[in-house]
Amino acid sequence: MWVSCSHTPTLKKLQDEIVSQLPYIDMVISEVLRMYSIANIATQRRATDNTIVQGINIEKSTIVQADVYSIHYDIDLVGPNDPYSFVPERHRTTTTTLEEILNTFL
Repeated sequence: MWVSCSHTPTLKKLQDEIVSQLPYIDMVISEVLRMYSIANIATQRRATDNTIVQGINIEKSTIVQADVYSIHYDIDLVGPNDPYSFVPERHRTTTTTLEEILNTFL
């Protein structure tokens, strides 16, 4: 295993093959990570200019961050099913690489 981890192209191919062979377990893992996120806030950002986002005035140098919990339980983003229900099928997708799948949680 160490050898495959030390050769990035081989590791990527292995990861992609594993993900493509196990679509339902991938959906289950994605749903678990959505419902029980390992981080409750996303990376912080500092506003570089005065701006308005959805009617909210954000002054230059203000630090902003996303509330991951609210995003993962927003019916408009994770619907049409109840966001408080465990429904792995909501993650049925055409993404096929591990990187694409993990990026959905960033």
